[in-house]
Amino acid sequence: MQFQAPSMERALALQKEMLAAIPSGAAALKAVLSADQLVAMLKAAEALLAAEPTLVELNFPETDVQPEVLVFGDTHGHYVDVSAMLDALGPPGPSRVYVFNGDYVDRGSWAVELLALLVALKLAAPKHVVLLRGNHESSTCTKYYGYSQEVRAKYDKQSKFVYAASKKLFSVMPLAALVQNSTIIMHGGLFRRPPEPKRGAKRRKSAHPGRGGAGGCKGLVPGSLDDLRRATKGGMDPDGCGSSLLATDVLWSDPVAAPGIQENEARGVGLIFGPDVTEAFLRANNLKLVIRSHEGPDARDKRSDLGQVLQGYSVDHTTPAGQLMTVFSAPDYPQFQVLEDDEDGTPGQRYNNLAAVAVLRGPGYASPDMRTFEAVQPRPKADPYYDFAACCDSDIEAPAGSEGGSEGASGLSQASDADPDGDEAVGLEAAPAAAHAAEAGPGPGGERPAMAVTPPQAPTPPGEAGAGVEAGGAACSGSGAADAGGGAGDAAGAAPGCGAGAGQVEAEAGASGAAVGSGPAAGVKEAPLADAPGSEAAGCCPGAAEQPQSSPAEAAPPDADAVMADVGVEGLQGAGMSVEVVGPAQQVEPVPCA
Repeated sequence: MQFQAPSMERALALQKEMLAAIPSGAAALKAVLSADQLVAMLKAAEALLAAEPTLVELNFPETDVQPEVLVFGDTHGHYVDVSAMLDALGPPGPSRVYVFNGDYVDRGSWAVELLALLVALKLAAPKHVVLLRGNHESSTCTKYYGYSQEVRAKYDKQSKFVYAASKKLFSVMPLAALVQNSTIIMHGGLFRRPPEPKRGAKRRKSAHPGRGGAGGCKGLVPGSLDDLRRATKGGMDPDGCGSSLLATDVLWSDPVAAPGIQENEARGVGLIFGPDVTEAFLRANNLKLVIRSHEGPDARDKRSDLGQVLQGYSVDHTTPAGQLMTVFSAPDYPQFQVLEDDEDGTPGQRYNNLAAVAVLRGPGYASPDMRTFEAVQPRPKADPYYDFAACCDSDIEAPAGSEGGSEGASGLSQASDADPDGDEAVGLEAAPAAAHAAEAGPGPGGERPAMAVTPPQAPTPPGEAGAGVEAGGAACSGSGAADAGGGAGDAAGAAPGCGAGAGQVEAEAGASGAAVGSGPAAGVKEAPLADAPGSEAAGCCPGAAEQPQSSPAEAAPPDADAVMADVGVEGLQGAGMSVEVVGPAQQVEPVPCA
């Protein structure tokens, strides 16, 4: 029986139905959207995205009416917030194109609902919704950071089918979007030029192409748009090895204030790059703007070189050729926190960050207006679906609004040896024993209005607030490559299987160790740049041979129009950036593992 894609009317109705079911708990979702229905949607979306290239190119003719392009950053399961934001912005269509920049799942409590909504919108308006991949859209991250457990809690014995379909969908998501040949959007950041294959004499095979030696740190050069067009999408778990090298860079790299380009030793995967590299990339590719995501307020709280994202965004690099900015779309992130008092006894406070959406308009599509949203209040009660005590720094990943540290979600099932992929439904409890997330209050500002519009605010200048990723911090360093496609666990103290990846450290999760203080730079530590860019993170490729990596020479994907027919689908502007603050969207959170 042929699957019929939902109409936009049906997608918007599903949005409201899932929202209404949230207060009734995890099990209520399957009464609104059955496992069979969700799997059918995920498979249809997989076919659609498999037909899209690694670099999606959006070009609009210069007519009197050109569509807006609205760019979301990380959303991490903050369905209530995203739903309110979409209500305020309007549905996708000929006048409004949405680009979602990855990290839809993990950490937040409603990732299944969020993914279902975005997939429904994509199927209803395939030419007006772009779903890019984030580093959390991988098998490993979803195993340890909540998504697989959330699926189990919501779909019980049928969860393995939902989870398997989700992973296949993640593996075919595009890595980047190019808007009007002016702005490029990708989750983490810039990527290296792939090493040229040597010809002729036999050579010792390197398990880590692009790392060290020729084509490695000493010869690192930013890649081009053509490199990105030719790249694979990374497979199930991009690990920085072989054909997944470029995908891993795109998903995991970070900008820094210092010049140069080198391996991202803090994360153990990807690159760090300065404004000079951004300028060279912009000039070489005739671009004006890079929009990336990947870091929220907890990550930036431990960095002093770049600005905070408390307004939902930060302009990180301003060069003669153009800019690079970070957009984060999860307000009041992280959802689950322990609020530690400052040394002087001042009560700890949540970040209370806003969520931002970058709005690009023609003809140039390179001078974004920023719309920002507060967290929806009151926030529905929710439980975390992952063992935040073992897999992340409990200073951050603990129940929202709690007064002390949680010992972790002891009722949470971990993947076992008998179920290494975490695909079997093992009866995960929906409410982990030590995790009852309190409703997050409105914070120091008192009550928040319901979607009230406030005057525009100026963008946060780079470097004004503490930011950051601390090298060697707690990490999502799982099997594969430092979570290069998503590892899991702390660098230290991780539970078995949660960070067993040869000591590689993911800075985002490390960033989650930031102490939440009352000031913007509370607990700031400057991330030292690596002295020796040639050093190779140990254990880059354990199990790499087991991970299916697509080859550039593989058969071309099916034609997009044919796929849509098969599934029944209907046919920085720097200081001048305008900012509109829109009231409650709900508490969304940045990604420590992002």
